[in-house]
Amino acid sequence: MNTNTMNVSLQAVVRIVREAAQLMRVTDFDVMQKGACTNIVTSTDIAVQQYLCENLHILLPHAGFICEESDFFDTSSSQVWIIDPIDGTANFARGHQDCAISVALVSDGTPVLAVVYSLFSNVLYVAEAGKGAFRNGLSMKVSCRGLAESMACGGFSLYDKRMSPLCWRVFEELFYQCNDFRCIGSAALGLSALAAGMYDMFFEIRLSPWDYAAAQLLIVEAGGVVTTLQGKPLTYDKPQAVVAANGVENHRLLLQVIEKYQR
Repeated sequence: MNTNTMNVSLQAVVRIVREAAQLMRVTDFDVMQKGACTNIVTSTDIAVQQYLCENLHILLPHAGFICEESDFFDTSSSQVWIIDPIDGTANFARGHQDCAISVALVSDGTPVLAVVYSLFSNVLYVAEAGKGAFRNGLSMKVSCRGLAESMACGGFSLYDKRMSPLCWRVFEELFYQCNDFRCIGSAALGLSALAAGMYDMFFEIRLSPWDYAAAQLLIVEAGGVVTTLQGKPLTYDKPQAVVAANGVENHRLLLQVIEKYQR
């Protein structure tokens, strides 16, 4: 790990995220399409991202940025902030509470700091590498539920619906094997809830780095497992599938179901 990242205070990042979140309290904002009606951005997304970038740059001037809006992709530094200003924009635009700011600091390809903040639910998830994961200040751990007791969470490839048949088949089979299923419209919050023991399995066929970078560290620090479809570590250079679970066995079973329908 680059020693420069040790100078970044988690408390300072949390303060910046909380300040940026206040911009989400507006009721009058513009909604724009990003190529299709299923992929939207609001003027609030853009305002939140700008605030985060400006203030996080002050904390770590040499760091690059990977951000959802405006294709902001700067990885020239070994340290990179990965930001989703509002994960769950469709929820936010419709007045649903399930949306969050997601910020991760990645050093030499490894997440070292994570903040996921849901303003309207007043839930703050944080983690630092090697220091555990916390929800509203309380240490959190993944659950120990087996498949039959598990609650699965995920989504259906909204931005490329041609990929959705695999998702439907996987979740249909899981539904009959596990306890229940949820689709909340925010990958960052779904993955964070898994870290907190509220969900036990997670699958989405295509997510971008800003969707999962922060929550990935939360899950790892809480004792869970998160990988690609091939069981490999997640990377941050392109969209990819995310498979997560509360432990090795549920993760293995989830991968088996996915592989069955990939053939």
